[in-house]
Amino acid sequence: MRDKRIDVAVLTVNQDYMDASNAAAVKQDILRQLDGRTQAILDLSRVAFVDSAGLSGLLACLQQVAQTGGDLKLCGITDEVRVLFDLIKMQRLFEIFDSTEQAVLACEG
Repeated sequence: MRDKRIDVAVLTVNQDYMDASNAAAVKQDILRQLDGRTQAILDLSRVAFVDSAGLSGLLACLQQVAQTGGDLKLCGITDEVRVLFDLIKMQRLFEIFDSTEQAVLACEG
């Protein structure tokens, strides 16, 4: 029987906010850490605020992973950020999980 484990990159965004002042740098840091991986999870549990520039950065990361046939999942979204994500229906673009463990299981499943 084949082992179903896959290489999943779990990346934590270590910023309190993702806005116009740092979104480009955060995006570049995420893309650098992805380094061609096709399965990734972004832990946003430390992010308290996201604006349109931050959302654009997340979407650019999703697009980059999707171009390699991969997937980018989100987890640990704070209540404040979830309100925005729900308002603009980000769950249509990203799979969103409460915990890293749930997201990893979804990748392996």
